[in-house]
Formats: sequence, structure tokens, C-alpha cells
Amino acid sequence: GYPGGGLVGAHPFRWIHPDDLGEAERPFRDLLAPPGASGEQELRVRHADGTWRWVEACAANLLDDPDITGLVVTYRDITERRAAADALRTQYRAFPVPTYTWRRVGDDFALVDYNDAALALTAGGIADYLGRRRRDVYAACPEVVADFDRCLKSATSVRRELRHRLLTTGEERAFVVTYVPLAPDAVMVHTEDITARARAEAALRAREAMLAEAQRLAHLGSWEYDPETGALAWSDETYRILGLAPGAIVPTLDTLLAAIHPDDRARVASA
Repeated sequence: GYPGGGLVGAHPFRWIHPDDLGEAERPFRDLLAPPGASGEQELRVRHADGTWRWVEACAANLLDDPDITGLVVTYRDITERRAAADALRTQYRAFPVPTYTWRRVGDDFALVDYNDAALALTAGGIADYLGRRRRDVYAACPEVVADFDRCLKSATSVRRELRHRLLTTGEERAFVVTYVPLAPDAVMVHTEDITARARAEAALRAREAMLAEAQRLAHLGSWEYDPETGALAWSDETYRILGLAPGAIVPTLDTLLAAIHPDDRARVASA
């Protein structure tokens, strides 16, 4: 944003953001020693209008080049790219499902990031696992280890339900785990906690089993009919009372009426 030649003779760090000066000076000094050295970094510089812009600075030591005999630094404005990245980062942090990012390291993966929901789920313990390897964290879960490889190799999401004891809190919880590939070498893992739902479903199955056992002992059957769809459901004991194995046929209203004594059939049909 400065006029041509407007910065000639100015100190090279004059327009760099104060918070970035330390990071800018160290690489600059390193470039002075070995001829031909080069480096890149991202920092903020002051625009002519007074605003701060993010730039990608690429520097090269050309002191040995007789035509240049100096350090050459090129800037590329990446302000919009940084703003987009920051917005995505904010969304990632605020995403309500505990989420972890793992990056490929050799033939394994290392935990490199997590969001606020993951921090809450693990009572802050996940911070101690940054940098840990996948095979160490999931040594007792070979199916999880395999999911990482399958996700990245196939470049498609992988989803499974599993029960897992959290290493950070010791709690055993049920999760729907979704692995999402991030090209070229990372996997984002979403872990939706379905413990409450799983417990409710287990409790419902237990109640249904108790009801079925009570009906068996009392030799008492039950059935449900939906007049809108015509669907009919029999309990297992209803099948047995009619001399059938549970699930042997798909029950219909006609099937039920056919099993009723002719003298009672009209009364049941009109009920």
C-alpha cells in the first residue's frame, strides 16, 4: 500500500507488528550466516492505511550473488486466508461434539489438537495427551487403530459405535465415532457421547424381556394394532398360545380373526 520507493532506506522491521518482531528477528539473523540460506514465515505488517495485514514472507540470502549482494524478501498478502482459517478455528473450538485431530507421523498418528467439548468431556485431561501416539492411546482398541488407517487410505469417512473407557477420567461411555480424512495426512475424529441413549435403550430392552417372561409364566399374550397402517404386532407368548413359534409368520388382522372361534369372531372384529 506504500508508493513505489517509499520505503527505500527504511529499517526492514519498521512496519512489522510489535508482537511479531521477535519471531522476525531470529530467522533474519540466521539468514545472515550461510550464503544461499532461505526461509519462510507468517507475520503482520502495517499497511499504508494503518491497518495490519498478514503476509507470508519468503527470504533468501543472496549476499554471494554479485548482481544482488543482499537479502531478498518477498511478501504475499494472506490476510483473507488467515481470516478464513481463524473462522474455521473458532468453529472447531465451539463445535459441540468432542473432536480430536490426529496427524500422520511415520507409520502412526499423533494427537495435535482438540476442541473445547473434548476438554470438557475429559475434565481437562486431554491436554496431557497432546503429541501422544495413536497406538499408545488405543493399545487396547485394535479396531480404533485400524479405523484411522482405513479412513485416510480410502479418503472417506468411517463411522462406528463403541464403548470405551476414557483414560483421562476412568469412565466407561458409549460413543458414535466418526473419522473424517483431512488431506494429505490427518484425521479428525468426532466422538458423539450416546451413553444416555444407550442406557435408555438397554433399560427398554430389559423391561421388554421382563414383560415377555411374565407373559410366558402367566401364559398371557398381547398384541397391538395400528388402524392407520394395518400393522399388527404379537408378543412371543401370543404366537405360542396359537401354536406358532415366535416370529413364524407376519401377523395380520385376518390372521388374528381366523384364529378366533367363529362364534366370537364378529364381536372381536367390531370391537
